[in-house]
Amino acid sequence: MLNKHSKQKYLAILVGITLILSCGACGNKPNSANSPQPESRPKPKTLNASEQPKQIKQTDEYVPLSSAVKSLGLHMKKSGSKVEIGYTDVMYQVALNKTEALSMGRPIVLSQVPKNRNGQVYMTPQAMTELFGANVTWNKPTRKLSIAQITPPRRIEQQQTAPGGEGRLRAASTNVNRDELVNYAKQFMGVKYEFGAQPYEQSHTFDCSSFTQHVFGHFGVDLPRLARDQGDTGQGVNRSELLPGDLIFFTVPGRFQSDRIPGHVGIFIGDGKMIHTWGKPGVQISDMDSGYWKGVRLFMRRVL
Repeated sequence: MLNKHSKQKYLAILVGITLILSCGACGNKPNSANSPQPESRPKPKTLNASEQPKQIKQTDEYVPLSSAVKSLGLHMKKSGSKVEIGYTDVMYQVALNKTEALSMGRPIVLSQVPKNRNGQVYMTPQAMTELFGANVTWNKPTRKLSIAQITPPRRIEQQQTAPGGEGRLRAASTNVNRDELVNYAKQFMGVKYEFGAQPYEQSHTFDCSSFTQHVFGHFGVDLPRLARDQGDTGQGVNRSELLPGDLIFFTVPGRFQSDRIPGHVGIFIGDGKMIHTWGKPGVQISDMDSGYWKGVRLFMRRVL
């Protein structure tokens, strides 16, 4: 038991210790300027119109040209800076870093130039719309390209297909022996097909319209390079009026808003057959009155 004097002394010691601890704690209180603070997220800032980040316009978004070409079921060939697109012959042509282009054989000016990125050709949806004559849209979040059916120039869409309709070349020559022309065409049986083929003397290949152009050119008849333009030459004839050497034009179903656009051409050789080039084996003879070709036959023209 502690006496009265000892209790007083003990209490004094406790009070002294308490004061020391209290003062020490006050002296060691963290300095808010030097101690780490808990992380806090800044309050969202509301931007006014002038501060809003600029959005990239859809027309400025470059996407692979091959996506649109594949969607249309067409072919694409790149040679140097030149890019050719079409079905059995060239329908469109662009050049890297240039706004000048060809759409259905007609010169146009694109709003943005095609660009080369990692070996692939890129174009903006707006430039593709101008090239194809069809609305092209790019959904960036889903990375999907949508393209409508091609709308060709009015002059092509209103191509005269009725018998007797006259084109730019009514009768290129009346002195060509039709049998000789057919025999000459047969000399090229088996020559390989190549989309966008260069002149035969250079490439030793044909596409559908370069074949007809080459054959007729041998006899002094100057045909345009592309099937759709060849379809605007000569004079329209009925099936019953066909003669060897007449040109037969075929549609490309589903490629255009109008299926009356020629996308393939062959030469009638008699007996319901034609000579043309198409995939493998290249230049070949096909029946035009049955099977696939009967279903897509469009019209016939006489240029001799």
